[in-house]
Amino acid sequence: MTLNSELKQYLAKNFPGLQLTQPLFYKKIPGLRFDLQDEKLEAGSNNNLQEYLAEVNRRINIIYNEVINANDDILIFYNCYTWKRRKIRKSNYIIKQLLNPLPPHQFKRTNTPPNNDKYFKGDRSCQLIIKDKASNINFKNIFKAISHTDFYFRPVIEGEVYIINETTNIIILMYDDRGCDVISNDIPILRSYYNKLSDLVLEYDREQIIKTLSLDNVNPPH
Repeated sequence: MTLNSELKQYLAKNFPGLQLTQPLFYKKIPGLRFDLQDEKLEAGSNNNLQEYLAEVNRRINIIYNEVINANDDILIFYNCYTWKRRKIRKSNYIIKQLLNPLPPHQFKRTNTPPNNDKYFKGDRSCQLIIKDKASNINFKNIFKAISHTDFYFRPVIEGEVYIINETTNIIILMYDDRGCDVISNDIPILRSYYNKLSDLVLEYDREQIIKTLSLDNVNPPH
């Protein structure tokens, strides 16, 4: 079975009808939306940018360490939008974050983006699927490269990196330096994450999260 087929079967079983496009939080699946920004730091200021990005990476790694364990089975679905014949190469930064020997992986190309969002930067998609243990993937470097998407820093990952935890049946998407979505149909595990990571929950969506997870008796932090 190809990894693409395995991914499709996994999603059909655990997340029926889900299409891996952002934002994950608004896919009618229970989830959490985390704020990676410190409102006291100005992302646009050259003086504060390094400090700002350091805080972004501190927060995403706190979330990662809570929701993923070293022995968890991981599928990475990397999707980027391209023009014409461009493709993902084995020199891609994500592949460099994998321990040798290279784990099971599959490259895939589509003729059109997964939907018709006018903001897509391309006329087709290039995709990479990777399967491995979490301990064999340098997620810290991957998150750092995602945080550079809107800035003139290297390394950078352009596109969407979906982290599918097959062990706990959660999906994580750090969409850029602003935030991160975590979705699952396992309400108790999301409640646990909420209680442990409440300070990082995006205030704009907190009320919806509390309602979805039946956390009405939980008071938001002050």
